[in-house]
Amino acid sequence: MKRVFAGIAVCVVAGFVLLSAAAGPLLARGWGVRTVAFVATLAPAAFLMGIPFPAAISRLAAAGGSAIPFAWAVNGFFSVAGASLASIGALWLGFRWTVGIGAVLYVLAGLFFHRVGREIPS
Repeated sequence: MKRVFAGIAVCVVAGFVLLSAAAGPLLARGWGVRTVAFVATLAPAAFLMGIPFPAAISRLAAAGGSAIPFAWAVNGFFSVAGASLASIGALWLGFRWTVGIGAVLYVLAGLFFHRVGREIPS
């Protein structure tokens, strides 16, 4: 699972670097080309972002399942709070810092998931 979180961080940073490097040529293109480029750089990270929560739910189910409602509540809270904080961060700190902070948070989440994962049976 650490690889998934590291992969998310790498995909986010690589996508940002690629889009930053190609920003000039992409801005000269039409809306469709820009959309395809954005989706192509976002898709690998988005795919990987869908893995940790179901994996955690599976581990919780194997451990008895009593914490599953709490996990859904925490996921819902951080989904809303994260989207709001990312928007505010992009306006206040800039997009580069917001992307960097997001990548670091995914690495930290991977470390935390790994640590907690040892306590919950697989």
